[in-house]
Amino acid sequence: MKRTSPNNPNVLIGRTWLLLTLGTLICPFLRAINLGDTLQARWDEYNRENPHINLYVHLDKNIYAPEDTIWFKAYVLTPFVNEVLYVRLVDNHKDIVMAKQFPMYDIRAHGDMPLPADLPNGTYYLYAYTDRMISFNPGDVFVQPVTVNKISAHRLEVEASVVDDKRVKRGDNIEILTRVKGPDASLLKGMFSFWVGEERIKRGSFTTNNQGEATINLKYPQLDSSEMVRCEIVFSNEEEETELILNLRHEGNIPNIKVFPEGGHFIDGLYGRAVFHVFDVYNNPLRVHLTLLEDQRAVAQTQTNRWGMGDIAFSPRSDATYSVAVQENGTTITLPFPGTIEQSGMGIRLDAKQGQTTAVLTNKSTCDTATLVLRTMDKVLWSQTLALKPGDSSHVDLPVMNDARGILELAVFDSLVAPKAERLFLNKVDDAYNVRCNTIKSTSRGITSVTVNLNVVDAQNNPVAANLSVSMVEKSMLNKATYRSILDAYYWKDIPGYEPGWLEAPDAVVDNFFVRLDRGRHRWNHVLEYRPRGYVRLLDNTGGVRGQVSPVNGNALSLKQLTLESSTSMEKKGLVSIGELMSGGLQPVNDTRSGRITYTFKDWLEHIPLDSNGFFSIPPKTLLVQPYETKYIMPGMDFSTNYTLQLSDYAEEMDAFVRLGEALNIARPIGTFSNYVPPVVNRMDKVIQLKEVTVDSRRRYALSQEIGKKDDYVCREYNVFNCVNHRTGGHKPVPGMVYNRNNNGGLFLYNGVGKPYSPAPEGYAAGSVYYVALKGISLPGTFYQPPATDTAFFKLDTRSTIYWNPNVYIDQSGQSSITCNLSERTGVYTLIVQGLEVKTRRPIYGTFDVRF
Repeated sequence: MKRTSPNNPNVLIGRTWLLLTLGTLICPFLRAINLGDTLQARWDEYNRENPHINLYVHLDKNIYAPEDTIWFKAYVLTPFVNEVLYVRLVDNHKDIVMAKQFPMYDIRAHGDMPLPADLPNGTYYLYAYTDRMISFNPGDVFVQPVTVNKISAHRLEVEASVVDDKRVKRGDNIEILTRVKGPDASLLKGMFSFWVGEERIKRGSFTTNNQGEATINLKYPQLDSSEMVRCEIVFSNEEEETELILNLRHEGNIPNIKVFPEGGHFIDGLYGRAVFHVFDVYNNPLRVHLTLLEDQRAVAQTQTNRWGMGDIAFSPRSDATYSVAVQENGTTITLPFPGTIEQSGMGIRLDAKQGQTTAVLTNKSTCDTATLVLRTMDKVLWSQTLALKPGDSSHVDLPVMNDARGILELAVFDSLVAPKAERLFLNKVDDAYNVRCNTIKSTSRGITSVTVNLNVVDAQNNPVAANLSVSMVEKSMLNKATYRSILDAYYWKDIPGYEPGWLEAPDAVVDNFFVRLDRGRHRWNHVLEYRPRGYVRLLDNTGGVRGQVSPVNGNALSLKQLTLESSTSMEKKGLVSIGELMSGGLQPVNDTRSGRITYTFKDWLEHIPLDSNGFFSIPPKTLLVQPYETKYIMPGMDFSTNYTLQLSDYAEEMDAFVRLGEALNIARPIGTFSNYVPPVVNRMDKVIQLKEVTVDSRRRYALSQEIGKKDDYVCREYNVFNCVNHRTGGHKPVPGMVYNRNNNGGLFLYNGVGKPYSPAPEGYAAGSVYYVALKGISLPGTFYQPPATDTAFFKLDTRSTIYWNPNVYIDQSGQSSITCNLSERTGVYTLIVQGLEVKTRRPIYGTFDVRF
């Protein structure tokens, strides 16, 4: 075995001399010497035609209450021009409950999403993408799990477990014990549902006894080994609901095991490390004990961690039979070894000591040369060709790449430019920038305020100019275990399946992640086999709306344009000056059911031309809307007699791809025991809860939360929306149609599931169709920062986010400051600072706990 240094020229000199003297070897060695440049050219070509957009969205927190507002700032970490940011909130069943769009400025966007007052407690997923991402890979969307919990004075602490988890067997009676702690535990109502996939097989209700306990029983069905039962339990009192989920794996539902060899291949007789990943049929990681058996003899063992991973080092033999014994819940099953042992190949493993990473390369092939290539996720950094005879090994000290911190890949190529082994690893991430802060607290006239001085410096302590987004939230409303930071997004880039906190995990655990990860479409094999198309697939107007007008009965198209109208609606209660708005053409719509009066006024018209085939396109800038503003296509009362109108929106197709794909399949490690401990939330003792409001310099008013639901219907007899007297024989409502409420509650325009209703235009009757609401690209709202004089606001303010600013600018001195008025608040708050350095666009991140 020999050792070479990355700066030793002898290897290259020797290879060059051989090229000049051995004519038969000229071509292979030329390929090896120029391999770094060749691979970079292929990599650039591949990326040009298959670009990846790295999007990160900074949420102010990730635990919310109904009627709370999600405040966010988006950063595009790759240099692509985008026009629109799409943001969606979906529930556990991947149904969209909220959808909004926001304009982008350079590589940034920010916005807000007020949550409905009746949004149920539970886990939701916020995902986001840009208009440019629609043309590329749907899997590139940003996803952040969020939790919705109603904040109440009497929180429920509950748990549920299978009484005997060894008896989760098909055909057996399964008993589940639920337990509630606290003063409200007795006689508490609850509901349960048992599911197999998305099919509910049983449901019912229960009431806890005087000890706060209840039992639920199920005869476990005869399922296939690839299926299992999921139990969902909901406890409710007058103030809140709490949900628990248990995955009930039966005895035939054996764990799934994958094994990942270091370097990508198990090679006969070659010592190396294998990383095992154990998970259930829903991809939830499993904690189990593994024993590797060689010809039924135990040779190594490991315990998987909370990510379901464990590692074993051994020398595989091609003439041996391997299996894996899995011990779980007191039982042991033996499964076949999930890897293949190859007779020949090139092996690579890494050894990092005292700041130096060394590659151990072993040649068990017929080739007598090998080329090491080191790259980032988008750039070849270094390459070196070695003379390595079959059966030999070599230690190569990799160059220290101080300017290439983050995820690197080392690959081994043979003389035919074929990749033989690949290994991802982390070039130790030390934050390139440090955020410092100090707080100054003061009290004046009974109002407490805090000033936070921010200072950003680089690794050499030089001041840094930056654009940051800053939030200050109650510490209990931030779950750091699931909160994704800008550092995660920047360093993991296009690697799928990363989880928050991996960068902070122990080095050995982090290294197992990289052995396990597969770069998929960015592997060298895929890049080298790619055949360039010569163009980049770019869809037209992905941020706007497209459509076509077609004449009925084959008549000629005589219509030349469509009219777009904008209208704004609001409730009387919140208006500052009704008379002022009435002078602008306000039209009242009286809702007799609720007693509210909604005012609508028309304030904008635009004409959209049609081409000779009736096609039209509405760009994003035309779709910009203020709060409470809606834009419509207004074809006219007789339009439906002569024409049909079809709208097409790429975003709807993108949402379908995302919901059916893997991006939202985030594993949750839930087993036969589940508990919920409510966070300790520091709340002022106020009877009145503050409603979320939109505030600007002119007016303040409450936002209607009436939105379309999945179970909405229209009765066939009278075309009444959600008719209480005719629940059968109806049909689903159609977006863009005018409907009538129950009890003559007034006409309104239905805009679709998850979208707010709109007041019906004047002159339209129930059943009218062609007044079609378009998607609006919302101008972002403004987070209300109360001045010290607004004492009335402080008496009502119970927001858990007390400061949010999407654009805090750090000047060349590296300094800036923010001020927040606190009222009577006490407790611990977390300050979250994220953003980009102005020149390099490298990430900046810092969190600080502040006690008031």
